[in-house]
Amino acid sequence: MPPKKTYRPKKSLPDSFKMKLGGAGNIFTTAELRAMAMEAVDHLEAAGITHVKPCNLYIPPVDAKGEPIVRVRGEALQDVVIPAPYRSAADEHGL
Repeated sequence: MPPKKTYRPKKSLPDSFKMKLGGAGNIFTTAELRAMAMEAVDHLEAAGITHVKPCNLYIPPVDAKGEPIVRVRGEALQDVVIPAPYRSAADEHGL
């Protein structure tokens, strides 16, 4: 007899959401990506969201013809971690 499955209630609300930059099938310049990323932050602020946790941004790089780029300057693509900005003592104390 197979073991009984443990009941796990589903989360009632998600704790994150997806923001898709650009439409499917298009390619964009890095300047256009920057503008879309800023618009995404503007959307958060307009919704009243003032803080966020670390998050991931997946970038599929392509050339001007839409062909995938897998090497940059002869090196395979590597994950990048951008550290949080430096917070001054004034920021820490709300000054």
